[in-house]
Amino acid sequence: MNNLKISAQNSINYLLIFTAFMSGWIYSANTMFELRFSYIAILIVLLYWLMKSKMISINNVFIFIFFIIILTSFYNVFQGNDTAVLVSKQMMGILLNAVVFYLLLKFNKFEVGKLFNIYLNIALVVGAIGIFQEVSFLIHFERGYDFFNGIIPGWRLATGNSFLLRTNSIMREPSGYAVLMMPAFFVSLTSIFGNSVRFISNWKSLAIILSVILTFSTVGFFGVGISFLLLLINNRNVKYLFISIVIILVSSFLIYNSISEVKRRIDDSIGFISGQRSLSVGAINVSSFAFFSNAMVAFKSFSVNPIFGSGLGSHELSYHKYIGNIIGGDSIISEVSVEDANSLFLRLLSETGLLGISLVFIFLIRFYISKNKDNDNYSWAINNGILVLFLLHLMRVGHYFEEGLFFFFWMYYFSKKNLFVRSKQIMLDQELEL
Repeated sequence: MNNLKISAQNSINYLLIFTAFMSGWIYSANTMFELRFSYIAILIVLLYWLMKSKMISINNVFIFIFFIIILTSFYNVFQGNDTAVLVSKQMMGILLNAVVFYLLLKFNKFEVGKLFNIYLNIALVVGAIGIFQEVSFLIHFERGYDFFNGIIPGWRLATGNSFLLRTNSIMREPSGYAVLMMPAFFVSLTSIFGNSVRFISNWKSLAIILSVILTFSTVGFFGVGISFLLLLINNRNVKYLFISIVIILVSSFLIYNSISEVKRRIDDSIGFISGQRSLSVGAINVSSFAFFSNAMVAFKSFSVNPIFGSGLGSHELSYHKYIGNIIGGDSIISEVSVEDANSLFLRLLSETGLLGISLVFIFLIRFYISKNKDNDNYSWAINNGILVLFLLHLMRVGHYFEEGLFFFFWMYYFSKKNLFVRSKQIMLDQELEL
């Protein structure tokens, strides 16, 4: 019987963590209705836990802060800056994901390492599929690289390079795939270059690293750079300094000159910032337009409601309210990522103001683990890998609860909390010995 319980819990562990990789598993009947299969899996698990334990629990501090944000959001509803439907949609999604992934940690006795290894196992399989995609593309085996077209509803083939495919494995797009793989990418680097911590073998580490590079994602390359920078900061030696500088400089040069899509985005961004190109779809690429248009709307919204923002889910209303004045009524408008602002930082700025932005950065700093605070470096590697993911979400991914964000939120939190408890116990044991 105990074995069955363990098997059931392990299956739930894999199912819930796998939902992070289900961004492409979306069915849209129309513009008003969107069914995500990950939500179905999460709801089924929650109902199972409710029948099993008859109660649910979550961190009290989180609930208090979330309650304050909900209150300020409904205040914005009465002010005409938001709608009850938009607030309720975000409120239910955030609360559901926060509760379920908190319970995932709780039912696994807050064993961060155990759950991270499950994530790594899934990431390795997903990464292998991405590499298989690229190989299939090179040998012109269409069914191999386009297999999920028509099988996963929201999946689409990502082109953009002349001789290589932008791999996205089972996910909707390469950038989302690269972001989600970042914790696995970081621990793969530590497994190869680190002296004291090894999560997986070298060949598995290289497979994960290769799968991320093959996305040819601009935000993914930022993640690679941040990962090497964190290794450099935490190791503080000449070897890592030299390796990091060489890799970053050489990679940046090669990426810029060999990947046309990346080059175009950089050139368009520099052109807009310098004033040589206007903010319109015809003048710059759609991706750059999405970022800069959402950024300007977010800062405008922030200037109007700087303390509490305009309320959860309100950015798309702010976009329609301000975009015409920002880019001019005659310019072509492409409503790309208006719901999530194309960036978690921009969305928080627009919807939660200084309150939300401050809380996020306090959280990231408060629960960060530096290498010299972790004797075996195990918690440090997990914690820093998740930090890279968070930073990329702030840069590029604006959804509050897609792609397992709350799974990584609680993993980051408990990696530091568990380390604190462990360190305190070691100090207590040492005092008893004396």
